[in-house]
Formats: sequence, structure tokens, C-alpha cells
Amino acid sequence: MGMVFAVFYTWILINSAIYPQLMLQTQLVTTSAADLTTGVNRVVIFGAILSALMALLSFTCVKNKKTVVSN
Repeated sequence: MGMVFAVFYTWILINSAIYPQLMLQTQLVTTSAADLTTGVNRVVIFGAILSALMALLSFTCVKNKKTVVSN
């Protein structure tokens, strides 16, 4: 399920930066290439933020679990 959401959000972020018609071209030049790079950059930043958030939640749950077990 996580992979489905990842592909979906990746598609949304890339489409927010570049028009779908431009993706059908065989070569991207000037602003089209810059727009695609912007979209990929958004995907990487979103993934980094999401990963950091999940790591933080994971560490919080582990800390709470140790407290419950020791009591």
C-alpha cells in the first residue's frame, strides 16, 4: 500500500511542475527540462520530509514501548 501512495504522490508532484503534454516529447529543452528538474526535486524533498517524520514517529513509539514494558 505504501508503494502505491508513493507512486501517486510522485506523479502529483511531477505533474505540478511540468505539463503532461511536455512529457510526451522526445527531448526536453530549456524551460521544459528545468520544470522536470523542479518536479523531481519536489519529489525528493517530499520523500526526505516523510522519511524523517516516520523515523521520528518510530523512535517515539519505541521509547513509549520500553516505558510500558519496564513498569
